[in-house]
Amino acid sequence: MWKYFTEEAREAIYYAEQATIEERTKCVEAHHLLIGVLAVNDDEVNRVLVHFSSNVQFIREQVRRTVGPPLAAETTGEISLSSQGKKVLDNMYDEARLAQSGKMIKPIFIFLALIQGDHLAGKVLRELGFDIIEARDCLQLKQ
Repeated sequence: MWKYFTEEAREAIYYAEQATIEERTKCVEAHHLLIGVLAVNDDEVNRVLVHFSSNVQFIREQVRRTVGPPLAAETTGEISLSSQGKKVLDNMYDEARLAQSGKMIKPIFIFLALIQGDHLAGKVLRELGFDIIEARDCLQLKQ
């Protein structure tokens, strides 16, 4: 699976795992994937952020405010992908197919999948005015 991820997309997953550890949880949730994507300086994601008059720091703050403080106890052991995280990755593959990118997975496909989701990250993005159709149009992706 990972062989189709660009270096930037792999970095986004790494940063999502780091956000999971910082939050002291064991499952990578959708909002961790959003934090991971925002940690990577990706031109396409930045273009969408500018289009929607938003920025990385503001979205991070909104996610942190919604999630609340980290758990008190430190977690140990294996980190896994939650069912929401798996759904985001499934949608990410759909976005890659729509964009006709071949099999290459880029951070923007994770970001577009997050906008559509029925989870905390999707809710935050939609409350900030992000719209999947408009985001695809901004990137000139096929629908």
